[in-house]
Amino acid sequence: MVGVGSSCKLRVDAASISTDQPVALNLGRRIAVIVPAYREERLIARTLGRMPAYVDTIYVVNDASPDGTLAAAKSAADPRVVCLSGLASFTT
Repeated sequence: MVGVGSSCKLRVDAASISTDQPVALNLGRRIAVIVPAYREERLIARTLGRMPAYVDTIYVVNDASPDGTLAAAKSAADPRVVCLSGLASFTT
C-alpha cells in the first residue's frame, strides 16, 4: 500500500508495473534522473536508452571527461536528455 495524502490509500501490485509504459503513480509530479558521467563514452548511449518511459527529464552531468562522453550524450535521440558540463566539482 502506498499512502496518498492522509485520507486514501492506493494498492500497488509491483508485478503489474511495466517500465515500458508511463506509470500513473507520480500523481501529477514530474520525475527526473541525474546521471553523473565521467569517461562513459562507450556506455552512455545504452544507459540513456534504458531509461523508463515514465522519466520526464534525464540530466547528464559530464564531469570534465577527457573522452567523448559529452558528445555521445548529446547525440542521444531522446528529447528528455539535458546535458550539463563545466560545473565545478566540490570535495569535502
